[in-house]
Amino acid sequence: MQYIKIIFFFFVVQLTLQAQTAEQLEFKINLAQKSIEVVDKGSKQTLTDQLELISAQIDIFDANGEYAGSIEAKSWSIPVDEFAPNEQLKISQAKIKVKASGETLAISNAPLGR
Repeated sequence: MQYIKIIFFFFVVQLTLQAQTAEQLEFKINLAQKSIEVVDKGSKQTLTDQLELISAQIDIFDANGEYAGSIEAKSWSIPVDEFAPNEQLKISQAKIKVKASGETLAISNAPLGR
């Protein structure tokens, strides 16, 4: 049984480590929690707890795709009242720290889904 636990732990750690490149991450807004969630595109595993948001600039575009402003975030919490449901959001720039390794990821032009 202990052997199975070790293999499972190794598998989970491997999945987590594989997802820690900027291209493998997907960003979504959780409206209920008023926060940004980070998800591994491949495994669909939520990685938000394993990452620390240092800073992010989020651009807001209206329904026609015109730039409508931006907000700055220093944590995964996001003021959902700053944008309308029909507006599109994009992370124009962000710095994210991987808690386990201390590595910093630079994100640019990433869509922010809902």
